[in-house]
Amino acid sequence: PFAGRALRNSPRGCAFTPPVLSSRLGVGSPGSRRTQGAFGVVRMMSDARKKVVFLGTPEVAAQSLRRLIDASRADGAVFELSAVVSNPPSKSGRKKQLQASPVQALAEAEGIPVLTPTGLLKKYEDSAEFLEQMRELAPDLCITAAYGQFLPKSFLSIPKCGTLNIHPSLLPQFRGASPVPRALEAGVEVTG
Repeated sequence: PFAGRALRNSPRGCAFTPPVLSSRLGVGSPGSRRTQGAFGVVRMMSDARKKVVFLGTPEVAAQSLRRLIDASRADGAVFELSAVVSNPPSKSGRKKQLQASPVQALAEAEGIPVLTPTGLLKKYEDSAEFLEQMRELAPDLCITAAYGQFLPKSFLSIPKCGTLNIHPSLLPQFRGASPVPRALEAGVEVTG
C-alpha cells in the first residue's frame, strides 16, 4: 500500500528497486543476495544481515512496521530491525495521560529498542545524543513512514544505504495529514 521513494541514494553496498521495476528488469547481480518483500527488492552485497531502523509514529506507520517485523523474522531474512524511532509519548484522552505512539507500543511489545527524541534539529536538547546513538548503531538503511519530523542532513548521512520514505499516496500529488481521503475525494483510481 505504500509507494517508496529514496530520500538519499548511496552505492555503499546495497540498492533499492521498487517492485514494479524489479519484476520487469530482473534486478540482481552475480553473488548478491536479494529479497522480495513488502517494499520491493533490496539487494545486499554480502551475506551479513543488514541493520534497518524504522521511523514512524501513527497507526498507519505501525502497520508498515508490523510487515517489516514479520519480514525480518522470516527464514532467510537479509535484514534485522535494529531499532525503532518514534515521537515521544504525548498526552491524550480525557485525563491527558502520557501515551506511547502506536509505533512505539508495537516495537516495545515485540522487544525492539525504541528511541523517542524530542526532535532532530540542533535546537532540541536531545538531538545530539540521538544522532550519536544512531552513529553508534550504524544502520545500513532507515525506513520512514509518517514519522512527523524533519530529517536533517546530519541524520540522512548516517545510514550507509540511505533513507527510504514510504507514503500511502503517490508523492507529490497528495501530501499532508490525510493523503488517502484526499485521493478518494479526487476520484483517483491508482494511488500508493
